[in-house]
Amino acid sequence: MSFLDLDEKLIDLADKIELVYSPIADVKEFPENVDVALVEGAVANVDNLKLAQEIRA
Repeated sequence: MSFLDLDEKLIDLADKIELVYSPIADVKEFPENVDVALVEGAVANVDNLKLAQEIRA
């Protein structure tokens, strides 16, 4: 399922969540105490791999 196919459902969730990290945001480190992480795409480089491992930890 594509992340973009969830557009209507994500709009409903927008007022119920706090978005704390996005690759396009000006956030340098992945925050602690995250309950849910949506990961889309593939690991393309070492930085992507490190972030994926940090999210899964």
